[in-house]
Order: sequence, then structure tokens, then C-alpha cells
Amino acid sequence: MSSTIQEALIIKGLVWDNEYFLKCMPRISENLFQETPTKSLFKCIQAYYEKYNKQPTTSVIDLFAEKAKNLSPDQYAQLVEVCDYIRKQEALNIEWMSDATIQWIRERTYYEALIQGAEKFDRGELDTTLSEKLDAALGITFDNTIGMELSDAESRWETYVSEEEHIPFDLEIFNKITNGGVCRKTLTVFMSSDSGGFKSGTMCHIASGMIRDGRNVLYVSFEMSEESVLERIDANLL
Repeated sequence: MSSTIQEALIIKGLVWDNEYFLKCMPRISENLFQETPTKSLFKCIQAYYEKYNKQPTTSVIDLFAEKAKNLSPDQYAQLVEVCDYIRKQEALNIEWMSDATIQWIRERTYYEALIQGAEKFDRGELDTTLSEKLDAALGITFDNTIGMELSDAESRWETYVSEEEHIPFDLEIFNKITNGGVCRKTLTVFMSSDSGGFKSGTMCHIASGMIRDGRNVLYVSFEMSEESVLERIDANLL
């Protein structure tokens, strides 16, 4: 699919289908468009949405096209052609269009990140965030699912009655306090009112127990040196 056809199809979806508009509009920006006419039309749609909080109609697009400025004759002719295409109502496969659009957004975002990285490199600079930008581009999605539906009582009940996997300590008192150990994706904090309350010693002991249990352990400390942490863990293991 050429860039002009694909971009024109995206504009048409934004004008004709409200479901597509609500799903895709927050993810699309004008810098993703390669063609000046379709970029101009998207800027019109964006400005209309920001001012009126509504999806524009074909009449809005036609009026914008009539007053379009700063376009070459070829670009204006292309703009008119795109508007004619948008005006023709047809059945749109929104599921397919959504998939094609998210792929287009990923490809364009990925490409823009590469171009910006290359431009910095040409200036003698190194874009140290390029890898993160590329990963973020590939991770773009239309999944807006957040929170819980009150009507979905069945799944909530399953969550309430399901038994969580506990990772046990090798100290029985800790297992008693935590009802069998810590759960995955939770944070457990050891606190002491006094300095020297053996918090680090306790964590080194727990780390040693996890290592003996065959688990991977990451110990991060802003207090003790690496050698001190290893010494305490070695002492526990031995």
C-alpha cells in the first residue's frame, strides 16, 4: 500500500467512523504523515477536535480544502483528489484498518527515530536513547484497557478466591507473619527504628536462602559495598 493511499485511508476512517476515530486519534500525530496534503487534512481534523471535542464531518474537510494555502498546484490537486476519495461513503473494515494503522504508526515512529539518530550521528553526536525509542515504537498499541468493570463480578470473585503463590522464607517466624512467604509482584519492606537494627543482615540472610533455593537474586544497596554484601552472603551460605 503506497503512503498516499494509506494516509488517505486513515483520514477517511477518522472522518467516517467514530469507533476508529476514538481508538486511533490519540495515537496519531502530524509528523507521521509523509504527504503534505494528508498532513494538512490531519492538522485540520486535529484542530477541529481540540476546539470542539467532536469528530469532523466531510463538510468540514471540504471547507478546509477550499481555503487551503501554501500548497503547490500539484499538492492542491492531490488534496482535492484525497477529499473526493474521503467523500465517497463505503463500508469500512474497522478491525483491519485498526491493525493496518497501528502497523503504520509503528513503522513511521521507528523510521523517525532512526532518522533523528542518524542526523545526530552526522553532527558528531551519539543518540544514547535510540534503543529505547526503537523499542517504544515497536511497543505502540491500541490497548486502552485499564481498571476493572463493576459488571465483571465473576472474574473479581475468581481473583478473590484464587490462592496466590508464596515464596517462603527459611525463617519460620517470617513465614508466619507473611502467611507463608512473599507473593510475586509485591513489595516487602523491613523497617527498624534504630540504626544498626540488622536490616542489612536480615536481607543478606534472606538472599542467601533464596540462592540456596535455586532462585536468582538481585541485591541493590546504597549503604554497603559490594564486598561487604558478598561477605555476609558467603558467611550465610557457609
